[in-house]
Amino acid sequence: MNMVNTFDSRFGLILFALLFSLFPVYQFLLYNGLIGPFLGGYYAQMSAVCFAIAFIYWLITIIRRVEKFYSVDAAFISVCLLFSAVAVYHLNNFNKYDSSIDLLSSIPQLGAFFYIFRYLNISERVTKIVIFISFLIYSYVLFTLKLGSFTTELELSSNDLSSYATYQSLSLYYLIVVIALLVNAKFLIFRLAIYLIAFWCLYLTGARSEFLIFLVIVIVNEVIHSSPAQLVIEGIGIFFALLILYLLGLNIFGFFETDNRIYALYSEGAYDQSFVAREYILKDGLTTILHNPFFGNFASYRSGEYMHNILSLWADYGGVIFFIFLYFLIKFIYKLFALVHMSKIRSSTLYFSYLLFIVYFIEILVLKPYNFQLTGFFFCIALFFQRQNSISPK
Repeated sequence: MNMVNTFDSRFGLILFALLFSLFPVYQFLLYNGLIGPFLGGYYAQMSAVCFAIAFIYWLITIIRRVEKFYSVDAAFISVCLLFSAVAVYHLNNFNKYDSSIDLLSSIPQLGAFFYIFRYLNISERVTKIVIFISFLIYSYVLFTLKLGSFTTELELSSNDLSSYATYQSLSLYYLIVVIALLVNAKFLIFRLAIYLIAFWCLYLTGARSEFLIFLVIVIVNEVIHSSPAQLVIEGIGIFFALLILYLLGLNIFGFFETDNRIYALYSEGAYDQSFVAREYILKDGLTTILHNPFFGNFASYRSGEYMHNILSLWADYGGVIFFIFLYFLIKFIYKLFALVHMSKIRSSTLYFSYLLFIVYFIEILVLKPYNFQLTGFFFCIALFFQRQNSISPK
């Protein structure tokens, strides 16, 4: 981040490279049968490694009084302890064992995001180079694998599917890298190139949530960069560029394959299986909340069938904790946008936080559970505000 010293920023960059840059390389080799799953799915294992290293490093800086202990640090540690305590408590319950393990495994991922972006300096030259290389790697891997096909799982049925990254995870981390690249992209021609490549790759990968969020980011990014007159010109240019990409893909490259998940979303609409399943899960979760409004009922659902939104926090922990979280979230959003408006986004770190928070907010609003990985980043940017003494969450 902008306020860290050179050693800290290098430390954050190494962790970023381990977790983000090497992840698509490992999966590419795995999917093509060039290596075995010696690191499992890589991301969970490497998150644990990064979290452990970063936490020890942070403890040393606290003990040596090089780093200050902030209230956001205390809040983050409290959340991790709460998740751990609830998960351990339910480990002996056969019906809730899988959900407890999932919750425990999410903690290193939250921590990895928290500490990596705590130390990473997004505007440093070497960081920009690593991010650009990571973007090229991800783009090549996603374009080559084309995970948006419904036949992918059938093709891998003879292998250990749990070790293969899903299209959602690859798309999410690709989207984070894309945003990190856009933060320092001041020229329209460069941004346009990023948009076109990312649009193509995210479509082929088939992660509909990340694909639609990417389109939102494109709009927000151009609104911020442009005056009203420039925005009209750039908007027309981007529209025709995407239209050309559409026609080229449709007629020449077979870009819009009929077995693609995003194609299915627009062709099937409300009859899409994902929509049907989420509607069922939502109704089931609301029933849990209705019957347990104050204290919730942890893992009252089958593993993986959590409510795909922030209401999953209410279903698991009850209304008391949910409304405390909601209060701080709303307060944080207000202060974030106020700070962005006042500063006119002069800081690369602030701009990165602003765009990535949009991703986080949309994801937890309608798509992801409360222990979503980017929750760690939410704490990180709250810490950034507190360290700047412009905003001090209390």
